[in-house]
Amino acid sequence: MTAIQGCCTRCGHTKAHSEFYKRRDGRLRTWCKACTSDYGHQRWLARGEENRAITRRQWLARKFGITVEQYNEMWRAQDGKCAICGQPETEREWLSVDHDHSDGTVRGLLCRMHNAALGGFGDSPELLLAAVEYLRTAKALIPERSQ
Repeated sequence: MTAIQGCCTRCGHTKAHSEFYKRRDGRLRTWCKACTSDYGHQRWLARGEENRAITRRQWLARKFGITVEQYNEMWRAQDGKCAICGQPETEREWLSVDHDHSDGTVRGLLCRMHNAALGGFGDSPELLLAAVEYLRTAKALIPERSQ
């Protein structure tokens, strides 16, 4: 028994129906999966920088519930710097959106290191204060090294 076949209107090759995506109405698309994939890839390459902006917009909305405009407003309010250390954002590393993990409230923008540090402390002020106290007292407990 032979598989049912169809002809791709883009490449002209005859292929099994399994090589075509289905439309919402259940019928097969007119382009094969390979041509559909190739078209999507070429479109992505042609759009270049626009893709980065679209991806960023979608990520900010999905992850934090904010718009690019709201991010930019926070960025301007912080002068493009980490709210903890004051280091400026670089071209390679954008400032991270700091948010309360318990309710999702956006608090500000931090460099990657300090955003990860807050996350490591579970956003707990008590643990952060304990860490500060440890740093203050541990220095006094370390004997001086001979040079």
